[in-house]
This record gives sequence, structure tokens and C-alpha cells, in this order.
Amino acid sequence: MNPLYLPLPPTTNHLYCNAHSGGRYKTKAYKAWIKEAGWQIQIQRPRKLSGWVVLDLTVERRSKRKQDIANRIKATEDLLVREGIISDDSLVQEVRARWGAKKGCEVRIWPAEEVA
Repeated sequence: MNPLYLPLPPTTNHLYCNAHSGGRYKTKAYKAWIKEAGWQIQIQRPRKLSGWVVLDLTVERRSKRKQDIANRIKATEDLLVREGIISDDSLVQEVRARWGAKKGCEVRIWPAEEVA
């Protein structure tokens, strides 16, 4: 599958806020990212995969401050499910993630061997 290019995903820490009533809701920044990244996916028209998959992410590192790359994975997985690119994030057998110099996030997805 050709690489899929997305805007820089928000960190897991910035996906949801706690409501005063006790629930949780998506932040404005997360909603905006979902909308923009969803458009980017539609423009690129990636192939849809069913079954087990491997994800490979190269994520832009915008600053030298301490950051956890794993915090960029969840939003990306959820978006791929939302847009129908993968069936469910429970079918992600393996994730590879690294910092890179390219702007945003480059995602590569391919079928994986079925897990026993």
C-alpha cells in the first residue's frame, strides 16, 4: 500500500476532556484533526484492508522537548477505523512508530499474518 499522509495527530493527552457531569468528550482540537485528516484520507483514496494489519508510522517531531511517540498512535488508529481503512483497531497485530523530519504523519499499512 502506498503511504498515507496525515496532519500531525494530537497526543493521547489532548483527545478528550472530562465533563463536569462525569463523562468525557472530544476536544475541539481533536475534532478539527479528525475532520482535516478525514478529508486527507478521502483525497488520497487508500485501499481498505480487512483482517489483521501492521501499521508503520513516521511522525513529525516539532520540538526537542520530551515527547512520547506512543501518544500519537491512538488517534491515528481510531481515524483509520472511522474512515473504514481498517476494520477495527483490535486487528492491529503490530505497530511500528518513529520520529521523522517529514511534516505530519506518514502511515503505511499492510496485511499481517493471522494471529493464532
